[in-house]
Amino acid sequence: MGICRSSYHYQPVDRGDADLIARLREIAEDNATGGYRTAWAFLRRDGLVINHKRVQRVWKEAGLTQPAKRKRKRYSGGSVPVAAARERHVWTYDFVHDRTENGQAVRILTVEDEYTREGLAVEVGRNMPAKRVKEVLGRLFAERGAPEYMRSDNGPEFIAEELTEWLMEEGVKTHHIDPGSPWQMCTERASTRSCDESVSTVSCFTA
Repeated sequence: MGICRSSYHYQPVDRGDADLIARLREIAEDNATGGYRTAWAFLRRDGLVINHKRVQRVWKEAGLTQPAKRKRKRYSGGSVPVAAARERHVWTYDFVHDRTENGQAVRILTVEDEYTREGLAVEVGRNMPAKRVKEVLGRLFAERGAPEYMRSDNGPEFIAEELTEWLMEEGVKTHHIDPGSPWQMCTERASTRSCDESVSTVSCFTA
């Protein structure tokens, strides 16, 4: 096997990087999130004329390279438990908050058929306790029949014992979405126009 004599007798040359490594470590300690380019900028500021490729090599050899940042995976939503498959399969109910013309806060209870997207009720009031929610649902059940499921968030009105026990007696199963999982509602609120009309009606009586 032929080997060039100069290669056979090659001895690695000491590049004299000890001082450079020491300085790079100091820079790394003071700039925990910085990379070799940041270090190169500091070295140049110190008046040291040095090639950035050398800084990169020594930075890497000294074990100062930062691990690559992992991009945070954005959660685009999950599956919807008990997805509506037909009319009157799943109804959703939620609250919208607004104010009347004279500035008084009101709560708007909206009820919607998740499958047909039909707005079934828009009830407006300053107070909307579980008893009031129960009354609204009672009227709907009498007019349209009860759904198989009622889906809601974990608001105190929706998880109140008075309401949940009554729904159980009516043969309606309840499903409360997981905290921080609004996509599980899988619904659009009642039309803005309907809400606005309801609020306007209330403002007439409270002005």
